[in-house]
Amino acid sequence: MSIAWEVEGGVAIIRPGQRFDLHSARQFGEALSRFRELSGMHELRIDLAEVRYIDSAGLGMLLAAREAANRANTAVCLTRAHGDARRALDTSGLSRLFAVIQ
Repeated sequence: MSIAWEVEGGVAIIRPGQRFDLHSARQFGEALSRFRELSGMHELRIDLAEVRYIDSAGLGMLLAAREAANRANTAVCLTRAHGDARRALDTSGLSRLFAVIQ
């Protein structure tokens, strides 16, 4: 359930684990807090490659990430969403709010 976090150049990357749900929301929020503390970031990338399950709390955290990036005047994108995670993004309409890159 751990959330991985790294910075490559001016890109902050957050990688949720297999379950992106209420139980991982706190860790994701901590990663967002670290992002807010950084300066010089030009992109926030959320890599969904490992996500097998996402619930409404996970979707809500994506919206929180979008808001944090907007406040920092930083682009935000979702990468490598597939399976149930991609279906949840499409069904919820979030795939229209984010740049989604495979």
